[in-house]
Amino acid sequence: MKKIMLFVLILLMALSGTYSNTPVSDTATFYLKAYKNNVTDDNPTLLYITDAITTDSSSYETNLGYLGDERKELNLTSDLSELLGDLTREDPEIVVFSYRVESKQAGSFELGLSADGPFTNDTTNASIDFEWALKNVTFSTNGLAVLKEQWYYQEGEWIKTYDAETLDAGPKQNGAELKNTWYVENTNNDIWYKRGGVALLIDRSGYENSKTYGRYQTNVTVTLTKN
Repeated sequence: MKKIMLFVLILLMALSGTYSNTPVSDTATFYLKAYKNNVTDDNPTLLYITDAITTDSSSYETNLGYLGDERKELNLTSDLSELLGDLTREDPEIVVFSYRVESKQAGSFELGLSADGPFTNDTTNASIDFEWALKNVTFSTNGLAVLKEQWYYQEGEWIKTYDAETLDAGPKQNGAELKNTWYVENTNNDIWYKRGGVALLIDRSGYENSKTYGRYQTNVTVTLTKN
């Protein structure tokens, strides 16, 4: 039986009449975040999406940067100077948000990320392209849970049903789907974690040459499926 968890996030930025190629500030703030798992028998698998780039300290103080029901917008305007680049020569390197799966279950899992398309102006439909990619994908556990291939024997031969893990990490343009699948063997119902970051690169040429000022956004959908 399939169980599906969905999360929708709005990535947005503002295009103003002036653009500077230098960072707004020469100082930075370093945040240490510590997470405690919330897995229970009633909620054995959970999905979290976390702001990984902005410096809204009030959000970090209240929920460590989680993006959820009360905060589904991630405004990248203040960080544009480091996110702009040449899509033909550079790859995305700066992580803007991350995902974390917590679970005590076994079985096959698939996490997919997709977007509606390029950043689009909300009044004129002018657009700015971007690329994104998965970074720093890891698996860890509090116990003995492991990523493991699954096989079965049929008519004299072994047939693989699931890979231990596959990663379709990109880079891909304008929100084409990124995917991470894995199979967990977990005989003791130990708690385990699957993490990854989503790096973004916004087309510098498209941004600087756009004649339409205002708000640009794209909707991101994160889907976690368990078989």
